[in-house]
Amino acid sequence: MTNHHAPAIPVPTSDWLCTSSWLVPDEHCYAGVTIRAARLQPGDVVPALIPLLQPLRDLAKMRTPLQKKLKKDHKWNWTKDDSNYVRKIKAKLKNLPPLYHPYKDDKMIIETDASHEFWGAALKAVTDENEEKLCNYASGTFNTAEKNYHINEKEILAMRKGYYKI
Repeated sequence: MTNHHAPAIPVPTSDWLCTSSWLVPDEHCYAGVTIRAARLQPGDVVPALIPLLQPLRDLAKMRTPLQKKLKKDHKWNWTKDDSNYVRKIKAKLKNLPPLYHPYKDDKMIIETDASHEFWGAALKAVTDENEEKLCNYASGTFNTAEKNYHINEKEILAMRKGYYKI
């Protein structure tokens, strides 16, 4: 993965500081948590996060038609297609990796990724053996206004959403 050297920049909330490809919350927020954003260039080796977040991104895409039914101005009508969406989502959820319960001494990492419409985040624990284990994950869909953001802003927004959702 390419190492990007960027100056520290403030993120949309005062509790964060972004340096290089690492986003670290201020000490008073959550001691011991590190947040990483996946940033790939052509030819980069795909980090372990990307295959992990792909099922979550797929889930976000799959639930989009069902989310539209929750809007205030939408007339409620359940169809066979909706039942099929639910079946597909349930099948996908059965294949998600098992979660690890972290110990007090484990270092915690939040990894995030964003596309033009969706975001995903994974909470990992680094064990004493220096092994990363998945503890939790979250994903979501950007709203209409957020879809107009530049991809860099979406990456930062994914970090923020992941931090608060996980």
